[in-house]
Amino acid sequence: MAKDDVIMWFDMVEGFEAKLQTAVDHINKGGYVPEYGDVAWNLSFMSTVCVREFARDMGKLTPEDIALLEEYYRVHRANKTRTTSIRLASSAVRMIDDIAKWLVENTSVRHVYHGDAPNRKLIVLFAIYHIYHLATHPQQP
Repeated sequence: MAKDDVIMWFDMVEGFEAKLQTAVDHINKGGYVPEYGDVAWNLSFMSTVCVREFARDMGKLTPEDIALLEEYYRVHRANKTRTTSIRLASSAVRMIDDIAKWLVENTSVRHVYHGDAPNRKLIVLFAIYHIYHLATHPQQP
C-alpha cells in the first residue's frame, strides 16, 4: 500500500454489486478497465476509477443530477447489509478533496465534510451512482 493511500469502511447494500457491475460495463465501453472478474477488478479499483470519472464530469452536473445522487446516497446508507473496507489510492484521495471543495462551492449538498475531512463515503457513492445512472439513463448528445 502506498504511503498516502487511505483505507475506509464501505457499506454494502442488497443489489449494489449488480449496480456496480452496470457501472463497470459502462466504463468498459470506453476501454478504461479490465473486464469484470479480471484479477485487477475489485471495489477499491472501481471506486478510484469512478471517482476519476465523476471529477471529470462534475462541472456538467445540474441541480437535478445532484439531487438524484443525494437520493441514491440516502437510500444506500439507509439499507446497508454489511460493511467491508476499500483502499483508495492517493490519486483518488486528492480527487476526493477537490470534489468536496467543488460540492461545497457549487451545490447545497450537506455533510460533505466530517469536521475538516471530506466525507469520502459520500463522494465515492456519488461517483459510483453517477456512473450507474449514466449507464442506465443514456444522455442525449
